[in-house]
This record gives sequence, structure tokens and C-alpha cells, in this order.
Amino acid sequence: MARSDPSRRVHDLVVHMVWTVRHRLPLLEACDDVRRVELFRRKACEVGAELIAAGCACDHVHVLVRIAATNSVAEIAKRLKGASSRVENLAHPDRRFEWQDGYWCQSCDPLSLDSVLAYVIGQRAHHDAPTREPWQDTHDAPP
Repeated sequence: MARSDPSRRVHDLVVHMVWTVRHRLPLLEACDDVRRVELFRRKACEVGAELIAAGCACDHVHVLVRIAATNSVAEIAKRLKGASSRVENLAHPDRRFEWQDGYWCQSCDPLSLDSVLAYVIGQRAHHDAPTREPWQDTHDAPP
């Protein structure tokens, strides 16, 4: 059986990945977000993937990447986590930075990509916003 020509394959694989700081420690400072995202962009490119977006909270990151069918999600996670851990430790030598083992990932439906993109980009604002009880949005006090 003949193999198909790779140039004739059509695919659009977008993967949403999440990983956390070890012990969920709040070590990811907002002032480092731009540097961190640019690092993810460079490392993704090095492994043949395209960073679409990344969003950081104080204790975890969300990454949205477009990958080739031949890319390994595990290799992408390994490279992004490894490089960013190294940079975090160099930038903050006064503390030890580590990511937790593992990661979560899910492929994205092209029709829902806009909502996933907004969710990923909005991580810092979403998690840094003060928690409000539903009754706080009304003028009435709780019963």
C-alpha cells in the first residue's frame, strides 16, 4: 500500500493545554507575562508548532497551540514547561520554581476557537478578579 503524499494532507489541530506551578504556589507574577508568552512562542516554533495564545494566572498557565499531525503533544509540553521553568529560576534566583508533573490538554473544535481564545487570553483578569457572591450584584442584602 502506497503512503499518501504529506503535502496533500489537510489538518488543523489546535490543542488547549494547561499546567500548574508545583503545589499551586502563586509564583507567576503578572510583570513577567509578556516574557513568558514570548518564550512559549519561540519554543513552540522550535518544535514545529504555532503558539496561538497563552494566558497566565498566578499559579497556572493556559496555552493554545496549532500543531502538525506529526507533532507530539507531550514533546511540546515538555519543551514549553522545561524552558519556562529554567527562565523562571534564572529570573528569580531567590526561590525555587517548578511546574507540577503532567498537564491537561484537549483538542479544540474550530467552531469554538474564538471562545477558547478569549478564555485563554483572559486568565489573569479572570483569576485576579475579586470573588463576588451573586447577591452582591443587587441592591438588596442577603436574607
